[in-house]
Amino acid sequence: MPEQALLPKAFAAVFSAFMLFILLAFGRTAVFAAGPYAQALSDFQSRKYSQALAGFKSASAQNPSDPNCHYYMALCYQYLNQASLAANEYQWVASYSRDPRLKAQAQTGLAQMGRYQSARASQTAASAASAALNSSSLTSSGSPASPFSRGRLKVIEFNTKWCHVCKTFDPIFSSVQSNSKFSSTCSFQQLDAEDPQNVDLANKYEIKAYPTVIFADSNGRVVNRFAGGTNAEGLISLIDQSLQKLPH
Repeated sequence: MPEQALLPKAFAAVFSAFMLFILLAFGRTAVFAAGPYAQALSDFQSRKYSQALAGFKSASAQNPSDPNCHYYMALCYQYLNQASLAANEYQWVASYSRDPRLKAQAQTGLAQMGRYQSARASQTAASAASAALNSSSLTSSGSPASPFSRGRLKVIEFNTKWCHVCKTFDPIFSSVQSNSKFSSTCSFQQLDAEDPQNVDLANKYEIKAYPTVIFADSNGRVVNRFAGGTNAEGLISLIDQSLQKLPH
């Protein structure tokens, strides 16, 4: 075969090897550069946040573990005044990103969403929180009783609608609540920390993470607390420890 005929084949082989190196070195980032991610980024920079959000969702569907997509989705939700959805995406990045700078930015965004939601609810929070503190639960006889009934441990779980750990913890909390062991010693309550009527109570107990469980005596004084999920045995152990701390 003539030497001139071998040159195109040699060039093609070298080019193919080079492209394989690029794909291995940069992974899906190279694909994103010419795909929905690039268009979404352009839309975001043009302040077309709804279009950008759709683009980042499409890019995220291709690579669900890419934290940049989730971070930009959070920003889009924030600019579209959808605070809970923005917080959800910020929480994802803060939990799963391996980039310290991106993780820190997500934590800042999450804090901003918390302050925004608190400020939005501030006009109604004071009166509603008072109602929450005095809201009654029924005793076994059917008569109203204070959430902080005398001699009983109050077990309050603060959660949010967007918190994935809260959803996992919910059936665990419910199963312990129905445990007859605590029917005469504990009162259980689950509160959405982002509900305007619960904001002041969440602030009073300095709720910073979800879920957080507060164990309080009849005067509302905290005797124990924990943040994060646990299993039923762990929650029962915490309740038993808290009961020992109640004043006699």
